[in-house]
Amino acid sequence: MYELHDQRVVHCDLKPSNILVTWDGHIAIADFGISLTQNSESYDNEDKPFEQCVFFAYGGTYAYQAPELLIKHARASFTCAVDMWSLGVIIYEMYTGKVSWVAAM
Repeated sequence: MYELHDQRVVHCDLKPSNILVTWDGHIAIADFGISLTQNSESYDNEDKPFEQCVFFAYGGTYAYQAPELLIKHARASFTCAVDMWSLGVIIYEMYTGKVSWVAAM
């Protein structure tokens, strides 16, 4: 995730099926179909929000999305933290063997 965020990319749909393990044991992230890239000209720090007017048109995987991505507003602002939320949900599920509260709804 650090490498993605260092390149100003937010995956936006991190879930177990998008995390792959290579033959030599490295982790790879797949499915960048709805990822967003921060414009390098306007990017001045890692906490600067991404803005996407039509972000909610795609659907995504709700069980792993950060709360700010689930808010149904015409305009949403968010940071790389949305991927960290998704990673936290995945780690929670790995540790407990239970689905997250969102998936249980």
